[in-house]
Amino acid sequence: MSRQAAASHGDLSSAPEAGTICERIYMLLQRIHDTNKHNALENEIVVLANELMSVTKTYDILFLYLYDSLMDLNYGKALQVGKLLLQHEAVLHGIASENSIGRPSLLN
Repeated sequence: MSRQAAASHGDLSSAPEAGTICERIYMLLQRIHDTNKHNALENEIVVLANELMSVTKTYDILFLYLYDSLMDLNYGKALQVGKLLLQHEAVLHGIASENSIGRPSLLN
């Protein structure tokens, strides 16, 4: 689902302060943590996770942990995994920024 499609749904994940997929997922996780209900928001997380994993598979293990946390109804742990998603995203953005200005990648 594109950002435009998400925005057209008027859902929480399209809030302007959530500019990336990981930020939108984190906001949804905060909502789940606050309400103790994951059913209504779980599908949005799955759509966003699939969108992100279609671009890179480096998030796979984190989404596995997130899924397990949600299925165990452990919303505190799910929120911690959400923070890990944000950290991982920052690392990937840092690597991409270095590569875009001609510096060697840390992964090479």
